[in-house]
Amino acid sequence: MRARRETLPSGLTLVAEPHPGSEVVAIQGWVHAGAGAESVGELGCAHMLEHMLFRGTRRLDDGEVQRRVADAGGRVNAWTTFDDTVVELLVPRASAGAALGWMAELLRDARFDPALLEVEKDVVAHEIRGAEASPGSVARAALVGALFRGSRLAEGVRGTVEAVEALDVGALERFYRRASRPDNTTVVMVGGLDLDEAQEGAARAFGGWRRPTLALDLPTPPAPTPEPEVACLAGVGEGFSLAWSVPGASDADHLRCGLLRDALADRGASPLAGLLQAGALDLGVRYEASRRFGLLTITVATAPGRAAPLLGAALMLLDDLRERGPAAGLTRALRERAWVRACLEGEAHAGRARALGRAARASEASNVDPDAALERLAATSRSDLRAVARRCLRRRPAILVRGARPEPATLAEVVALTRPAPASTRARLAPQRDVTTRAVGDDLVVVV
Repeated sequence: MRARRETLPSGLTLVAEPHPGSEVVAIQGWVHAGAGAESVGELGCAHMLEHMLFRGTRRLDDGEVQRRVADAGGRVNAWTTFDDTVVELLVPRASAGAALGWMAELLRDARFDPALLEVEKDVVAHEIRGAEASPGSVARAALVGALFRGSRLAEGVRGTVEAVEALDVGALERFYRRASRPDNTTVVMVGGLDLDEAQEGAARAFGGWRRPTLALDLPTPPAPTPEPEVACLAGVGEGFSLAWSVPGASDADHLRCGLLRDALADRGASPLAGLLQAGALDLGVRYEASRRFGLLTITVATAPGRAAPLLGAALMLLDDLRERGPAAGLTRALRERAWVRACLEGEAHAGRARALGRAARASEASNVDPDAALERLAATSRSDLRAVARRCLRRRPAILVRGARPEPATLAEVVALTRPAPASTRARLAPQRDVTTRAVGDDLVVVV
């Protein structure tokens, strides 16, 4: 049965999808304001809110929601993205009504105790320091910072240690009241439920939640830097990474961008597979889709001294993919694999609820309906995938070279491949315009 979508008088959106015979219900509360909704002085508030929601409400003590869910045999989860702050309660069918009340407490009546905030600040600061110690996280932060220079996205969802340590109850309370409001929230229920009972239960649980009189004001999504810098970063392994700003989850090409990622990552048919034969040690491709923007990254590990020449080869191979599209026969195989993955995710109630929650914010567009999106995926042809490759790879990428610094002239020649040029010129790796370099700490940044 297809999901039913209702909007309560307060503006709260309820999405319910019954799975007859199931004894489990997944309930997710989607506050459509994540790290990207933070204003000046609120860096790190969204992720901190995720932590603090379970530390007590006006009627429930610290940890009480977790205890009640556990006593019922269920479990809790929460996560923060650039777009959303999400709470999940997975409970037996008999506890679904009570769980709706607990969800309402979290989304409407959270209480922020200063002493508990200090405890969670230490926890989050530890998470951030752990990420900063990871070479992969350091490299990704540098890459995203080059692509979205000066935007909130460059700081990561958690923010910085300094920003987190400076947070106080007042800032968190202001962010909570501005973001967690009924006209900016979707409650998703999937599992063993009756549609009418689900709607009535949600109306009871959230009936006292009033829509604020002030209009909702959230920041616009980040725009990629028109001419991203090319950075060299030592101490995070040998190799290089490329990143493009690409369509996000509310775009009609969302799932086809996922197919492009799979085409690039396929060890047998990817145009980049030749890099492994030419000396690359490992190849990774990732597509991250926020609602209003996406990020496509390619990461290649190399032996010492091989990053620059293999980077040049990768750029030429990507140029060929952009012009010719994927290998014949690959599109069908990729399409079938992606379909199976999406169906397997939808088999689990929590996974299906995630798909519905992601789609809810922009559901006026048919392309973000999860079922309609799968139908579009199934119809993808090789020419469709070539069009997506041209759309995603047409911009100049942000480039990060890791490990030993190439000579500036060598790197400049490679950078020239990121701009349109005749094939003969590309083959010679000839620079297309003047190049300057500047030092930033121990790193060398090449600005072209």
